Amino acid sequence: MVAPMHTTTISLPAIAPARATAAERAGAAIVSAGCLSLLIIGASLHPEAQGHGTHTQLGLPACGWLLATGLPCPTCGMTTAFACVCNGEFARGLLTQPGGAMFAIGVSAAFWLFGHIALTGSRLTKPLGTLLQPRALWIIGAAWLVSWIYTLITWKSS
Repeated sequence: MVAPMHTTTISLPAIAPARATAAERAGAAIVSAGCLSLLIIGASLHPEAQGHGTHTQLGLPACGWLLATGLPCPTCGMTTAFACVCNGEFARGLLTQPGGAMFAIGVSAAFWLFGHIALTGSRLTKPLGTLLQPRALWIIGAAWLVSWIYTLITWKSS
């Protein structure tokens, strides 16, 4: 005779998705507010027609590298491109300095992402940790170098 098989049913408690801690949400709110302040400042600037020098509207001095060499520095045109994008002139921003334009788009995306995290407690930042990996940093550095080379090629002196 065969003994009957008994099956045991185990019920597991429902696992709620992990939420950001209060400290993480506060940090996300601070990052989002910082991004918003950069976007507001960028929108308040009037991009210079020659594609560089907009940073002087912030009270900063003229580019020392440019004054010493007559050539644009690795960040020349970035504030102008950032201001273009913040003022809705995406094509002009990309043509002025692609790195600055992409930075403005990244800051805008970060504003929304971190604002979402602060409001909802979402864990969307977990994948962002890959941006701090060496490979991603090399890619970002190479893109910045290409952006500077583009600026050197398309440079319009004042």
